[in-house]
Amino acid sequence: MKILHPKNVHKPKIKKQQIHSPERPVLNTDNEGIKKAIELISFENLTPEERTQAKNKEATRVTIAKIENRKVFEIAKKAIKKGFDNQTIVDLTDLTIEQIEQLRSEKE
Repeated sequence: MKILHPKNVHKPKIKKQQIHSPERPVLNTDNEGIKKAIELISFENLTPEERTQAKNKEATRVTIAKIENRKVFEIAKKAIKKGFDNQTIVDLTDLTIEQIEQLRSEKE
């Protein structure tokens, strides 16, 4: 049996962040907070036209997500009417058991 010593243990690499050089900052773009900050700063630097386009693009993305979500619930409702069990509906729709139970109780 091989005993692992601290030197042999794999350590995840941590990206260092450095902003001491404003011309060439080193940022950890894997960090969710930094991603959001970059997104906000980028948005603030857009022209009014670009800002409108970005808002419209986001609104379209949200609308599509809502439509897809509504379709998932409609599929679940049809599956309930056809007598499918909860686990099968979970497998088909990725809804939770609680969401399916809620749909079943609405039906009654």
